[in-house]
Amino acid sequence: MICNQCTNYFVRVKFVSYKGDLKMPKKMNKHFNHHPFPDIINSELDDQHYTYINGLGFLPETPQQKEQKQLGIYYNILLFALLLLFFLRVRVLSFVPIANLLSILRSDITINPMTSMITLSKTAYQLVNILSYLFYMAVPSLVMILLLKKKTLVKKMFAIPNPKTTRYGVFILIGLAIVAQLFVLAFSHILSFGGVVFSQNYSKIPTEFVPFILYLLSITIIPAFTEEFLFHGVILGSLRRFGDFVAIVVSSVCMTLTQTSAQDMLYVFILSLGLGYLTILSGSIVAPIISNFAIRSLFSFILLVEHNLFLQHGYLITGLLYLTFMLISIIAFCRFIRKNADAFQISNQDTFLTNRTKIKCLLTNVIFWMLVILAFLEALNDIQIIN
Repeated sequence: MICNQCTNYFVRVKFVSYKGDLKMPKKMNKHFNHHPFPDIINSELDDQHYTYINGLGFLPETPQQKEQKQLGIYYNILLFALLLLFFLRVRVLSFVPIANLLSILRSDITINPMTSMITLSKTAYQLVNILSYLFYMAVPSLVMILLLKKKTLVKKMFAIPNPKTTRYGVFILIGLAIVAQLFVLAFSHILSFGGVVFSQNYSKIPTEFVPFILYLLSITIIPAFTEEFLFHGVILGSLRRFGDFVAIVVSSVCMTLTQTSAQDMLYVFILSLGLGYLTILSGSIVAPIISNFAIRSLFSFILLVEHNLFLQHGYLITGLLYLTFMLISIIAFCRFIRKNADAFQISNQDTFLTNRTKIKCLLTNVIFWMLVILAFLEALNDIQIIN
């Protein structure tokens, strides 16, 4: 008596020699001798994946199951890299290792071996800050690219963008940044009635020429490039295979969780949605880099006006600048909508999961909630409760 598994298996056996005995191919004979389920091992089915279900046995994976498994792998890699970024920036890496390296090359950095105290000039301090920031932003980007095997993604993200989309997008996003800033101010004002106040952390602006130039680079072009490369280049570009909507939302959430200020989280989330959408429309991260740089430059100029120049009329000049750029942004938005009928249509091609399922897959990820808790604890440092 032959069991069903053996019967099914021998049905697939080929005659290697018509004159000799019945022989199995070596590959199939190997599986038959060692694998407990020879019925599902076939040279024609080696590339298929199976899922075991109680009462039904091994069944081929559905397209939905396969995509959900791939999405889970992508989420794990991306969130692990962001967790690495968080610990490099907040818990593990200070600028001490960079300062130690630069002390060998520069004479304006001295380290006391007895107390481990570091003495820096203003130029060296700005330089150390820039190099430390580049380090902890570059490591997660490199980890994602290597683990996801997306080496060709770097070449694609720096493609030549659509010039019209870039031109309109820069002015539209400046207006969006102003609106996001107003939302933050309104939210802070509402919380202040309940005794919750956000601390204001202003870095001292250097007055010497070289430190001042390095300071401007550290708050404008350098963060604009690194943030767009990581969040809207690597993360958004990797997740586009699962739909543009999920790619934009998840990259914006990731960018929000890496902020150290509670006020910045709401602002960054709103702005990141616009930057991610501009990345999709332009087909490159060059457009969002230019937009991010323009926004940071505008706010940096306003900060200089409010704290260093025209102290008597600083807020008046700031208000006029906000109003002017807001009007330009509205005009650019109206012209862009009129010339692009499908401006707000995003693609969800070649995907078998609903957007709700994809977001649920993120919300059920353990690493995601670890990042949420760490970001919340970090944001508490900027919150003060007044009785």
